[in-house]
Amino acid sequence: MPRSVRLHPDHKEMVRLALERNGFLTQGQFAGNLGIALSTVSNFFNCVPISVAKFEEICDALGLDPRIIIKPDCTTPSIIHENSFIPNLYSKDTWVGREEIVSDLLVKLQGKTRLVWITGMSGIGKTTLGECVASWVLENDPSFQWIYLEILEGQSPDFGLVAAEILAKMGDIDFDPQLRNNPEQIAQRLIQRLKSFAYWIQMDSLERLLNPNQPTEFVDTYWAVFLQRCLTESSFSSRLVLTSQAFPIALVEFADRYPKTWAEYRLDGLSAGAQQLEFFAKWRVESSHSDILLRDILLRIAQTYEGHPLVLKVIAEDILQNFDGDVVNYWQEYQLEFEGVGRELQANYLDKTEYNEVLD
Repeated sequence: MPRSVRLHPDHKEMVRLALERNGFLTQGQFAGNLGIALSTVSNFFNCVPISVAKFEEICDALGLDPRIIIKPDCTTPSIIHENSFIPNLYSKDTWVGREEIVSDLLVKLQGKTRLVWITGMSGIGKTTLGECVASWVLENDPSFQWIYLEILEGQSPDFGLVAAEILAKMGDIDFDPQLRNNPEQIAQRLIQRLKSFAYWIQMDSLERLLNPNQPTEFVDTYWAVFLQRCLTESSFSSRLVLTSQAFPIALVEFADRYPKTWAEYRLDGLSAGAQQLEFFAKWRVESSHSDILLRDILLRIAQTYEGHPLVLKVIAEDILQNFDGDVVNYWQEYQLEFEGVGRELQANYLDKTEYNEVLD
């Protein structure tokens, strides 16, 4: 294993954009915030080898994948290369339910639908759903080039900066940096790419592009303009799957105006009954169909949190790690707590923010 690694020059623009995206004006400011010597940070950005540990620490702080940025950029669209799709959350071994929405998404995205917006509370499975659909499509249609982008906490919501980052992931970095300050021009450059080549783009956590004081409105209103253009261009080879905890009011009319190219979904928890029991089983918390007590306990737990998959996963891990898989002992320990949460959720008409707080 090498003791040092370096940034490949193909990705210099990507990491520079990542520095801006995370709110750092200079490399010195970033080095001070991270507690790393400025010389080390400078070497990183200038493609000089540094220790593996420091390289990974810098990548983690910038939201970059070290496995990707040490290799040459192979995303030039004129050369179709081996599909680079690697799901982060989705796994066939743990995937449960959602059959109807997956089937509908596959039909739409392999048809005329260009853009899908999926909303749902934190941890409900939006990212995993997007990866599930992408996994099926890209396995059967290698012509698509997978691109993933998560909007990080504190990232600038400006359209130009995010668009430049998407272009960098496409390998398009040969443009005047000032172009990022001109949303119309950079939008045209990005749309031309989306029209000419088959990209499958998943963007997560788009609620961070919205105004925290008006959570259904974009901070940068040009986002709505760009998304509308994606829906109305005469031709469009790419597909966009966008996930968010909130739905921007500027997009409400899209369903009526662009029913063939636009789709939106609200994702809820796993269905009560067999689907929730299957989820526990896939996370190795078994309940014999003949053991009514175990089944009832697991169903009560699942229904308390309305089938919220992330919460159920945490509970399953707790049962396995701290109770040796003994569901009855786990229930005896936490029954009163579950009943209290259930009463609180049922007694109040909670909005999504309040519900998330209760789940926490």
